[in-house]
Amino acid sequence: MEYPELLSPKLTSLLLCVMILLTAVSGAFAACADAAAADGQQPAVARVEPIAYPVPEQGGEGILNPDAEVRGIWIASVLNINFPSEPGLSAERLIAELDAIIENCMKNGFNTIYFQVRPTADALYQSTLFPTSYYLTGKQGQALAGGFDPLAYLLEKAHARNIRVHAWVNPLRVTSGTTAKPQTNIADLAANHPARRNAGWAIPYADGKLYFDAGIPEVRQYVIDGVAEIVRNYDVDGIIFDDYFYPYPTNTTVNGKSVVAEFADDATFASFNRGFTDKADWRRDNINQLIEGTYLTIKRLDAECEFGVAPFGIWQNDDGENGGSASSGLESYHKIYCDPLAWIKGGYVDYIAPQIYWRFTTTTAPYDVILRWWNAQVDGTGVDLLISHGVYNYDTWSDPEGELSQQIEYARSELNYRGSIHYGYAAIEANSHGLADELRALHAEQIIYTDPTSTGAPLSIASPANGAWIDGDATYLIGSSDPAKPLLFEGRPVSRTKSGYFSVYTALEPGENRLTFTYDGKDLPYVINSGTRPSSGTGQTAAKDLGSFKLTVTAPTADLAAAAKTAVTLSCTAPSGSTVKAVVNGISVTLKATATPTGSGNYLAATYTGTYTLPAASDGAVVDLGHVIFTATRRSESATASGPRLRVMGKDAVIPVEVTRDSSEMKLGYDTWYYDDFTPQVAGMRDYAVSQGNGYYKLRVAGYIREENLRELPADTKIDIAEINRITVAVEGGHTVITVNAAENIPMNGYVEDGKFYLSLYNVNTDWKGKIEMSANPLFTAASWAKSTKANSIKLALTLRDVNNFYGFEFDYDAAGRTLVRLRNPSALASGSQPLTGKVIALDAGHGGSDSGALGAWGEQNEADLNLAITLVAARALRELGAEVVLTRDADVTVVMEDRLTALDRLAPDLSISIHQNSMAYTSDITRVRGLIGLYYADAGKLLTECVSSAVSGALNRYERTPTEQRLALCRNARFPSTLIEVGFITCVEEYEKMMSPEAITAAGEAVAQGVLNYYAAQAKWLS
Repeated sequence: MEYPELLSPKLTSLLLCVMILLTAVSGAFAACADAAAADGQQPAVARVEPIAYPVPEQGGEGILNPDAEVRGIWIASVLNINFPSEPGLSAERLIAELDAIIENCMKNGFNTIYFQVRPTADALYQSTLFPTSYYLTGKQGQALAGGFDPLAYLLEKAHARNIRVHAWVNPLRVTSGTTAKPQTNIADLAANHPARRNAGWAIPYADGKLYFDAGIPEVRQYVIDGVAEIVRNYDVDGIIFDDYFYPYPTNTTVNGKSVVAEFADDATFASFNRGFTDKADWRRDNINQLIEGTYLTIKRLDAECEFGVAPFGIWQNDDGENGGSASSGLESYHKIYCDPLAWIKGGYVDYIAPQIYWRFTTTTAPYDVILRWWNAQVDGTGVDLLISHGVYNYDTWSDPEGELSQQIEYARSELNYRGSIHYGYAAIEANSHGLADELRALHAEQIIYTDPTSTGAPLSIASPANGAWIDGDATYLIGSSDPAKPLLFEGRPVSRTKSGYFSVYTALEPGENRLTFTYDGKDLPYVINSGTRPSSGTGQTAAKDLGSFKLTVTAPTADLAAAAKTAVTLSCTAPSGSTVKAVVNGISVTLKATATPTGSGNYLAATYTGTYTLPAASDGAVVDLGHVIFTATRRSESATASGPRLRVMGKDAVIPVEVTRDSSEMKLGYDTWYYDDFTPQVAGMRDYAVSQGNGYYKLRVAGYIREENLRELPADTKIDIAEINRITVAVEGGHTVITVNAAENIPMNGYVEDGKFYLSLYNVNTDWKGKIEMSANPLFTAASWAKSTKANSIKLALTLRDVNNFYGFEFDYDAAGRTLVRLRNPSALASGSQPLTGKVIALDAGHGGSDSGALGAWGEQNEADLNLAITLVAARALRELGAEVVLTRDADVTVVMEDRLTALDRLAPDLSISIHQNSMAYTSDITRVRGLIGLYYADAGKLLTECVSSAVSGALNRYERTPTEQRLALCRNARFPSTLIEVGFITCVEEYEKMMSPEAITAAGEAVAQGVLNYYAAQAKWLS
């Protein structure tokens, strides 16, 4: 405990429900609150029912509720680490230091002190069995200064302040020497030291220390008697042993080789082996007897006095058979002969407080892995789980801020967790890296834990389904259970949350895997198949019977304008056995059936296909061939259908077109992804089309725009290569505007890269010699331009003051014939109690209706429900701050993505936030994946993402993953800042547990509003 260098390697019914009762609303994108207020109704809100989850509660005036979360601090006396600051202090100084410790505990919200009263078989209290500690008096065995008794004083003052005190005993360590400065001479001990008075009780070890030999029955009893002396004479709330039993392994040199030193207890083993043949088993049994004897003695003297042990964090590393944790560090079971599972199963501890002094990211022993393992081991035993945290690491870890908050928040979800004990008083006292600030926030409200109460819930596997096929060699299973009933998976205890949620990850063999859950004493089989689900049937599908003689055109699918000699596929479906022809410009083409259909019926559908080659056309001419006419005949029956129009484009022929709708996508190809394409164009942009097909016009600029977003201009319309007369950058209203004086409404493309905003201008004369004229503005510091590699194109490069100081842009053309790019400027908060007055904020609750989103552990509440609950809280909070809030949905309704995007584009809000919950593929180990992540795509969303992500993760004490650029439909609009916040992983049962509580829903929603405030506050630096 005291040596950091050694330790560092070192449902349903409990969840009553989170039900969201919402009033019915109309419209996929309406600001519902205002409408509801108008007719006297309240707006739809999320009603989250309370669950059996920690809530503030007091145990009565001056009395600490025995079920209150343990908020403990280790106060080490060995080596004068914490108290006293040095040996030989006066009683007055000792009192002052203890008073300071109590005050610091009060300030930081601690309710329990674990006070080291016996560091090296000596005492910081009045004892007839052990000498007074050197660390107290400066000489072991010397009388207490002025008769002052630190333990008695601490108990009196701490209890008066409603703080519990547990006496911390190191049971077997006799001295605290080191390899460099050994303390192994028994003669150096005080004359009344039990190791000096009893020859053979202490054994020197290669680490420079003396240890009691736990194999001697009298030694074990003496240690027990020493505990009994404390319990008899002092009103301690508990006794705790730390992690030192048999010595931690130390290397020594033998015959020039470094080997692990042996602990010299062979003689003891020979004398007291009790029939054991394996010394390791005997040593573990010695410690087990010590623990059992201590527990029974304490309970005989004071049934209310608790007994606990703080073992090293790793029991055993999992070898596939021993049931250990998925770790690779030192094993206390084998190295210091410590078997806490025996004490837990034997019922010889009230609580276990493993020292998990590691981070979530520690490779050999990740915090979450070790925590979940211990949580599983104590399940159903009645033993409480406390976690010992190594907060001294805040002085050595890189960027430790938030680590403790995340660790405790994560632990609070676990079924058997009852509190934390922190080792590293000095780091707390110094508020190292904000450590004390974190603790005060964590301890802001009392939390009460109660033992699990049976809900009667059945075992339910939410996902994957029984009999599912998983295309991989492993899968997770996630589900819910009655937290009061024991649960095993494949014979091992399962870590569960307070609501009984659980997740496991298991390897799969190819084919069928018969897995077994044991629940409430009954084996319940569950089948998961690994591989690809076998196909059924012959693979042939019977042809459809058309029901009557009819013909349907299948190609071409849209009007076509292409160069001469272009081969055009002509295709249709018609009844089998028909004669099918297509006529183009008076020329008939016979279409052939591609296959003979199978099935029964008079009008089985068959596909008929042929090819027509476009004829020649004069240079510059666009020849209209008219529509393709398809006919099918069979005996006396026939059918006719008109297909798309075909045109031939002569050499250099063009069709003048104009964009008719704002936000018209201009693609690089018919089937390219939006994210790789040009910036959407706006109404008024003009260019020549050089071809038409697949529902698109291909423009001279090499972009493709859908037919419905363009209109053809008269054939004699001239769209010249534009002459640039002037380019300016200046502030106009709330925008920085790039103005291009040119005679045409030219195509453009804009994006941010390497700290610059790049703007490409197409169909322009690149011989322009001018310079960009830039006035003072809040966005850019410099501007330049150069010819592009694309013909008739130049690229402007405007250096941003900061990549975060970018808020979106849009194109426009004015009545004076100028081409405009309007970029949003940074914006200020309004004064007063409603700082968001004038701001229009769009909130999107992801999924909904028929789309439930990702599955959680409890099938009744999935992603869509949580998204909506958080969004409604955020909407309320933002409205209270003065914002106009518009929702994509305010009820559990289906809103397709295209409708969300269209509505957002029409609204063009000041900012848009979409709320989601993350999830993982079945083959992922969800027991290890957690955290919030903010996502953006358009560069304007970067600062917004960072601010909201930070606020929400901080409010939830949740790991914040690095905000990331990702290709997301809801974040792609370049006109305004957008972000998508994955609040947590719904497949992480610990995060799911928290999000099912009303407190977390409220915290998350209000943090979204705080993130928006932070976003605008962050812009202040650029407003000047």
